[in-house]
Amino acid sequence: LFVMAVITAIAYLRTQENNSSLQALQRDGEDARQHLNMRLDERQNLLQRMARQLALHGISNAKFAAVADKIANDAPELSDISWFDAKGLLTDSRDTLGLPDSNLPDVGRPLVQAEALALRQSALTLQQPVYALLPRDKNSVPLLGMMAPAYHKGRLVGVLYARYTLETLLHRSVPPEVYTRYAVSLLDSKSRTISGRTATK
Repeated sequence: LFVMAVITAIAYLRTQENNSSLQALQRDGEDARQHLNMRLDERQNLLQRMARQLALHGISNAKFAAVADKIANDAPELSDISWFDAKGLLTDSRDTLGLPDSNLPDVGRPLVQAEALALRQSALTLQQPVYALLPRDKNSVPLLGMMAPAYHKGRLVGVLYARYTLETLLHRSVPPEVYTRYAVSLLDSKSRTISGRTATK
């Protein structure tokens, strides 16, 4: 509904079992897709609530870190959570996995990554959360980025920016019984594997 426009374009289940029933594969694939969608929906609700709090009341650096860590504890697929003001300058960020990334600017600086800037523009145009795949370096799996604009009395206050690690998102979303039966992969719009694992059987 809100994010599966991205996910259905990059994700499907692939089996290495030649004797698998196509009907069972389709059923399990749809079940996995729904779990993935639900997990992202739950995380989006938490992040939007955080964005509304920031827009209405502001938040100290310590409080931002505490709230971000609480969300990340329940969502280990989150790589980082950042808050950009209405001018697009980073005011606070929490790296929940401890993975340095040159695509995130220093505090007081704007985003420079073209894909992230395009994501921000889409979120502002649509005035709702928007998702996109964001490349890292050539040897790294891309991240799934989400930007959620926050408004107060019709005025843009800032944008909450969260990025997900695809491998952890896939592992946490797909039911274990599907993992044991199939090789499950995430593919991009050009059918290139961007994340996944092989079957255990």
